[in-house]
Amino acid sequence: MPREFRATREIQQPDGFEVSDKRARHVNPGVVEYDKPLWHAVSTEEQTPMSNSFWTLFAGKATALESAIADDDAETLVEITDELARVLVAENPQLNLNIGGRDPFRMSILPLPGAERLAYQFVGSAPRIVNWEILAGMPEYVPLEIVHVIDEHGLSLEIRHDQLDAKVLPPKDGLATIVLSLDLEFDATGPESHLYNAVAENVIFTVLGGWPHELSKVVLLPRGQTGPLLSLETLRNQWLRVVGTGKP
Repeated sequence: MPREFRATREIQQPDGFEVSDKRARHVNPGVVEYDKPLWHAVSTEEQTPMSNSFWTLFAGKATALESAIADDDAETLVEITDELARVLVAENPQLNLNIGGRDPFRMSILPLPGAERLAYQFVGSAPRIVNWEILAGMPEYVPLEIVHVIDEHGLSLEIRHDQLDAKVLPPKDGLATIVLSLDLEFDATGPESHLYNAVAENVIFTVLGGWPHELSKVVLLPRGQTGPLLSLETLRNQWLRVVGTGKP
């Protein structure tokens, strides 16, 4: 069965555009091994800081995670990983996580731009857990990586990273917008716009390592409307240059 990727934050279209209420999910078609990140976006609002409770929770859930991965039980895997992600972000809003692998099972802690040292420090505090590899993973741009999304009606879309350009716009009232452009003509407000929104969401998590608190909106538009932007490979550096690390 395909593995689903889901996220809790909505992707918005530019002002004046109508946003489709259709939803799409990210899938890894035909792959049953969890060898790609299972991404999670969680809100940092109204979270109560905790003291290293993430590792305590993870140690208690490790066996259940192993069973869910071994049984291809995506529902249980998502449920547990959501719980872990909420606690992680409550402790460290600049970090994200993914779960993958089978031999060994793998937990990766991913930093938002500028939080790389924090990720290594956090992993350094991890307990030793049998059958698990725990590491600090760096989000990366892979030109030929394909983002595949599908909705409940079977409509699907595949976009390669190297088809996309990106630009981080200066923050307004403390919140920034990222514009992604695709070297393809499409209707950004049409009946398949939800698929393009899902692609944009996936790209942000893959390249930035999560959804920064200072990010208000992501838009994906045809290259014909935006003109040439910067390579998607530069997105993390752009974010640091235009927005900063988000640290107080």
